[in-house]
Amino acid sequence: MELKNKHIHFIGIGGISMSALAHFAIANGAIISGSDIQENEETSKLRELGCNIYVGHNSENIKDYVEFVVYSSSIKKDNEEYKEAVFRNLYMMTRADFLAEISKKYKNVIAVAGSHGKTTTTAMLAKILIDAGMDPTVHIGGNWSEIGGNYRLGGSKYFVTEACEYDKSFLSLRPMYLIITNIDWDHVDTYPTPELYKGAFNILLKRCKMDGCVISDIQTINKNAKCNSKIVKISEKHIQNIKSYKKYCYSYDFYFAGESVQDIELSVPGEFNVYNSAKVVALALALGVSKEIIKESLKNFTGVCRRFEKAGTFCGGDVIVDYAHHPTEIKENIHLVKENVGGKLHCVFQPHTFSRTSVLWHDFCAAFDEVDDLILYPIYPAREWPMPNVTSEKLAHAIAQRGISCRYLDSFAKIKSWLASVVSPGDVVLILGAGNIANLRDVIV
Repeated sequence: MELKNKHIHFIGIGGISMSALAHFAIANGAIISGSDIQENEETSKLRELGCNIYVGHNSENIKDYVEFVVYSSSIKKDNEEYKEAVFRNLYMMTRADFLAEISKKYKNVIAVAGSHGKTTTTAMLAKILIDAGMDPTVHIGGNWSEIGGNYRLGGSKYFVTEACEYDKSFLSLRPMYLIITNIDWDHVDTYPTPELYKGAFNILLKRCKMDGCVISDIQTINKNAKCNSKIVKISEKHIQNIKSYKKYCYSYDFYFAGESVQDIELSVPGEFNVYNSAKVVALALALGVSKEIIKESLKNFTGVCRRFEKAGTFCGGDVIVDYAHHPTEIKENIHLVKENVGGKLHCVFQPHTFSRTSVLWHDFCAAFDEVDDLILYPIYPAREWPMPNVTSEKLAHAIAQRGISCRYLDSFAKIKSWLASVVSPGDVVLILGAGNIANLRDVIV
C-alpha cells in the first residue's frame, strides 16, 4: 500500500496501538488527522507534529480531503465518523488490517501474542535486537522509555509487533516468527468460551509462514496443533536454577539446542518474567544473537510504563503501578509484593470492562486474598455500556464477604484520604488496572 501524500483519518487515534500506527503512516509520507473521546499524551504528541486532532467523534471531522479511514476495534458502526465514512464510500480499514499492511513491508515479521506479559516480552525482544545492531522496527502496546514511546522506526528487514487477540485482531498478521507467552481465557466479549479463545491462537499458528518458528511452552501449545512453522516448546528442562537475586527480580540458567546461557539476570520483576524472557532468549539465539548481548540486554532492560512501575512514595510506603486487569495477573502481582515486602499491602483496583468483570466475577473475588487492604474504583467501561448488577460496589461487597478488608470508593480524593489513614512506612500501595486508575499516582505521589 502506497501511503505517500495520502490523507488518512484515524477514528480512536489516542489508543496506544492506533497512535503508533499514525506515526508509522507519517513516517511513510501520509497526512494524518484523527479523533478520540478525550485528549491524552498520545494525541498531544501527534498534534505537536501538525496533525489535526479532534476531541470527540463528529461527522464533520471527516473532511472532504480525507482519502481513507482507519478505525479501532472499539469503534461501533453507529459512530458518527464511521457512518460518515460509509456514506462517502471511503476506503476503510480496521486497526488490525492497517497494522498488517504496514508489516508487509518487512521480510521478517516477529509477533508476540499471549494473554499476559506480551507488552513486556515484545520490548525485551526489541531491546535485544536493537542492542545486537539489527535495527528493528517496533510496534508495542505501551510506552517504553528506551524508544521514547510506543513505536520505533528501524531500517532493517525486522518488524517486531505486539499481537493483540482482542476482536481477533492478531489474525490479520502473517508472522515469520511468533512467541506465545501463555493462553488464559480473556476478552469474553469476543470469545464467549475458553475453547473459542484458545481456538483463535490455533488459527494464528496456521497463519505463520513456512520457514519461520513458533516459540511457546508445553502447556500452551497442544501437541496436535497444526502450523507451517517449526514449533519450539520451552519446558522446565530449558530453565534451571531460578533464584531471587535482588528485590522482586530473578536470575536463571537457560539450556537450548545444545547451548547454555548461564546466569541470566532480569531487572524486571516476577518469576513469570523468567518464563517470558526464556522464550525471547530462545528466539534471539535462533536469530544468531550472541549470548553476551542477550545477557547484557536483559540485565539492562528495566521495563515498560505501567508494568510493575515504581511511581514514588506515599506516607513512607512505595507506590507501584501495574496494568494488571485479569485475575491471574492480579494474583501474580500481589504475591510478588507479599514475597518481598515486610509491611502491609494496600491495593487499589479498577476493573476493566463490564463483560470481563461479570464473567470472571468469582475469579476476581478470589484474586485478592493476600492483600491487607483493598479499594475498588468504578469499572472502566472502555468500549462497553454498563451491565445490570455489575458494579465495583457489588464486587467490593462480595470480596468483603471473604473476610478481606475491602471498600468501594468513587473518587481519587476519597482514596487518598483513606490511604493516608492506613499506610505506614515500609508498606506498599499497589495500583492495578488498565483504565485511568494509573492517574491516581499523580494525586498521591
